[in-house]
Amino acid sequence: MPRANPGLVWHANTLVDRRIRMDKLTKNAGAVLLASILIAACGDDSGPTSVATPGPILVSLTTPHTDDGAALLLVTGPGFASAGAASASHTVHWKITAPNELRAIVLRGLSSGPILRVDVPDVRKVADYEATLVEVADRLDDQLRADLAGYSLSVASAAN
Repeated sequence: MPRANPGLVWHANTLVDRRIRMDKLTKNAGAVLLASILIAACGDDSGPTSVATPGPILVSLTTPHTDDGAALLLVTGPGFASAGAASASHTVHWKITAPNELRAIVLRGLSSGPILRVDVPDVRKVADYEATLVEVADRLDDQLRADLAGYSLSVASAAN
């Protein structure tokens, strides 16, 4: 019986080994591709990561009185850049007291409507902001109101 050429046997075995390795590599690449597609599909529905939209939000007051002279507000949310009066008829003094907290005093002629403009890093997160009325003083004798019933604050995008 003739003997097989050892060089041909080695060459055939090497080709078989390479073929097996290529099959495994192709299967692994397919699994990685499938996993990538599934991970992308499990993300949120907002599409590509979007850039923050900095801009103003407005804090509006509802008051049962016509003689309010000053209000102390606390605004909380995911961040602040600055603040100011919502109209020229008000004077505002403000301070960021924590990364997620801003305090403001609004003075002069308060009535129902926007009283404070707050510049925020992303106006699309307006729902994450909340305003609390801490104190109100009347303008006749600067006395603090004993009762804040009937007062409320709301926060909305300045674009609304």
